[in-house]
Amino acid sequence: MLSNLPFPSNGFTLLILSLLLFFWCIYSAFVSPLAQIPNAHLSAPYISLWILYKRFTKQENRTVYEAHALYGPIVRLGPTEISVNSAEAVRVVYGGNFDKHVWWKAFRNYGVDPMLSMLTAEPHRTRRRVFSNIYSKTSIQHSADMTNISKELIFNRLLPLLERAASDGAGIDVLQLGGAIGMDFISAFIFGLDAGTDFLRQIEERKDWLDAYDRRNPYLP
Repeated sequence: MLSNLPFPSNGFTLLILSLLLFFWCIYSAFVSPLAQIPNAHLSAPYISLWILYKRFTKQENRTVYEAHALYGPIVRLGPTEISVNSAEAVRVVYGGNFDKHVWWKAFRNYGVDPMLSMLTAEPHRTRRRVFSNIYSKTSIQHSADMTNISKELIFNRLLPLLERAASDGAGIDVLQLGGAIGMDFISAFIFGLDAGTDFLRQIEERKDWLDAYDRRNPYLP
């Protein structure tokens, strides 16, 4: 019975796949909501291979910076990926209640999603309302604890580190430094200065933590 069914030939299948690929290219280049955004590369509307290569060869920052210099504050990096270099656009992106990329699942703890790893907007918004008064800009700016934390981290830890580097002519990995001060601020605000991390000064512990984070994050590019 099955042998009598009219299965398509290989040529017909190839034709269908070619048409689908053609219409996908037309959609991505001319119909997609991202079609009006300048392309950072000729292949950007169709495939992300070029930006993946730049990331793999550690040229992403330079490449994206040059694309913004050429094409403006918003550029297209791939079929569904853009880069934003505009304060106004960043406010829209981070304040527009968009769903998040699966990358944020790396912050899941023991199978439970904290606010940071919630991908859909509505559950995140509901949870955020519970803590909004604690983490609001006004509350943090008027927090005596945050004032003390800021004085300690900035004046006693960060600035001496920068002064030594400037005096010695040594380079600084600002990406690692940003992760260190971010973790020190967060842990000190939650647990107190005495119980928080000190990654600004404890370089080996900082590297171990960042290496462990990179290894457990399967969504990093």
